[in-house]
Amino acid sequence: MHTRTKRSFGYQWLRYRVSDNEENRQHFYRRTGTQPSTLPGQLFFEAGCGMGRYLKVIGEQPGAEVVGLDLSLAVNRARAENRSNPRVHLIQGNILELPLRPECFDHVYSIGVLHHTPSTEEAFKSIVKLVKPGGRVSIWVYHLWGPPGQRGFKALHARLRGRVSDTLRLLTTRLPHPVLHYLCYVAAPLGWIQMRIRKLPAPLRLLLLPLTLLPVSPHPEWRVRLCDTFDWYSPRYQWKHSVEEAAGWFEDAGLADISTTGFAVSVRGRKPAPDEQSEGHPGDCPDPDPQILHFPREAAQAWGAVDRSSDQLIGDVGVHGNPIYRVPGVEPGIERGRKRILNAFGCDADDDRPSTDQ
Repeated sequence: MHTRTKRSFGYQWLRYRVSDNEENRQHFYRRTGTQPSTLPGQLFFEAGCGMGRYLKVIGEQPGAEVVGLDLSLAVNRARAENRSNPRVHLIQGNILELPLRPECFDHVYSIGVLHHTPSTEEAFKSIVKLVKPGGRVSIWVYHLWGPPGQRGFKALHARLRGRVSDTLRLLTTRLPHPVLHYLCYVAAPLGWIQMRIRKLPAPLRLLLLPLTLLPVSPHPEWRVRLCDTFDWYSPRYQWKHSVEEAAGWFEDAGLADISTTGFAVSVRGRKPAPDEQSEGHPGDCPDPDPQILHFPREAAQAWGAVDRSSDQLIGDVGVHGNPIYRVPGVEPGIERGRKRILNAFGCDADDDRPSTDQ
């Protein structure tokens, strides 16, 4: 994964302090097809957790547990947002090189992240391996400019916006992040203007068409609009897909009950459960154990973990915190977790060392 992508999202989520808990809940439930009542007792994995806003949504439900992974230092912000919740676990790692055992999670999801990797499809193939038989997978990725089948003025307008966006991104993805931040700051009011133009009669909308060709976030909250506009123009990779293409990945992975309803492009599916699960299957995860297992910092360091609290972690690091360990080769070290979490990390629940069969 390119360093530019890592720095881009690290800068974004450590600079922009934007989060609306109610909006986050709506986005999460709409894109994953879940409800609050379905979360308790489930173990989730989020690919590309960013500042941890969806981790918090899951953590609100008693008995629900989640592991979030992000490439960037946004995991610091995610930890700060969820530091008091022992059922939220964090890894700084690469979606394309996941340091987790397969078939350990009840629900694997990624919202607005896979299209920022070198290959959206390969990233999907990587995360789908983590879901248990009978578990669910949910993704949301960017849609094409001018979806297939769209005709007329709307299709032309969408394609023109796409050309403008792609041309500008040739420059913006190479700008220093502080410079891009101030350019987005200047452009943010245009998002408000575009919202007003959409409400005008058709003749006036046509007259003001040039003002609508520059993609700027239309979010009503100014700070979110600034953050979303930066998010659009900064990442190196920004692939776009059709519903049919994304659904095809689910079919190729052998998933069932595929659904594409909701905000495009949202796709959800279920990994079929075998008629009989042989005992001792290498992907099996033990049943949840209410006991919290604590591991001393010395043990984590023996695994190769690096404690960088002095220059990279937010807050205290210790047995009573919720630390993030970054391990050479982007493999995780952990300090605390339930048995099923330990198993997912490749660690035996009754041992204080990681398993060698990652």
